Amino acid sequence: MQSFVYADVDGNIGYYGAGNVPVRPAGKGDVPVPGASGGADWTGYVPFESLPNSKNPPTGFLVSANNRIVGDSVTEFYTKMWMSPFRARRIGDLLRPATRLTVDDMNRFQNDTYSYPDAIFAAEAVRLAEARIAAGDPEAGTWTSMVSYLGGWDGHLNVDSVSATIAVRMRRQFVERVLKAKLGDRAARYAYYGRDTFVVNLVEKRPARWLPEGAADWESVFLESFVATREALLKEFGPNPSSWKYGRINTLTLAHPLGRIPRLAGLLNLPTMELDGGPATVKAMGVVSGAGPSMRFVVDLEDFDRATLVLPSGNSGQHASDHYDDQTEDWRVGRTAALPFSEAAVAAATVATLRLEPAP
Repeated sequence: MQSFVYADVDGNIGYYGAGNVPVRPAGKGDVPVPGASGGADWTGYVPFESLPNSKNPPTGFLVSANNRIVGDSVTEFYTKMWMSPFRARRIGDLLRPATRLTVDDMNRFQNDTYSYPDAIFAAEAVRLAEARIAAGDPEAGTWTSMVSYLGGWDGHLNVDSVSATIAVRMRRQFVERVLKAKLGDRAARYAYYGRDTFVVNLVEKRPARWLPEGAADWESVFLESFVATREALLKEFGPNPSSWKYGRINTLTLAHPLGRIPRLAGLLNLPTMELDGGPATVKAMGVVSGAGPSMRFVVDLEDFDRATLVLPSGNSGQHASDHYDDQTEDWRVGRTAALPFSEAAVAAATVATLRLEPAP
């Protein structure tokens, strides 16, 4: 299936999750089922008109961010592989209060770096820390240090933020402690598309049955996670906390397929770069998310000449071309360029013309 999002010059918007969705009498397609009897054979496909769709919803906007698009009342099975809802939630937060949006607004939204999972984790850690400090906890000094890093953080994963580094690494330590207590050595293989939702539920609800064995309480798990994070950063980046910036842990190398060959890597791959954003931000970029957007494209349906576009590298696949990587820095920092549509606008913007003619 693919998510198709539509808008037109008359003000209509729409969504369709289009594709052939099998009707299965048994199973959900995630594991093998007995095939000898034919009782598990597909009996057809979900009718097109019954697929998830929306036209001109009351909200006035649509969001598509690999998030769940059907509710519990839907009987057809689509997938269990929804991403956590936090990118979609943030997009909704940005769009909901707006009455009229510009191209600049949409470009700004595409580059938003607020991370709900990390912000929720940091806020809960600070709340617990302040309560322990007020109660005269013997570890008040360590709790105070945690508050100094996370207390004033705005929840954005930006390259210069030390608080973002602490929040991201501390949350990872926290999850590893919980999972290892339940799964042992198998914890390293735990993978789940909705993992961030699971972690947020752990952080906010702190169910007793998930408390790691041997831990006195959930507060101690937070404290141990902070201490381990601080010690690891000291070893990795040195004793000066101002050098523990998020960009140092969130990097990406745009690699050519042939760049995996060591002798070609320096020729074809682009230099490793530090990036804002993370897997749960609208600007989903970096080592944690594994990649970044293949393009950023904004269209003004009142004036197509105001459209903008930026690519991760450039228009050319030839490494010797000036256009092999001339968009990379703009893509990294969130800048974009005009993409005129009308002949007059194209002519006014043209600085060079490449003419291709058939060989005689």
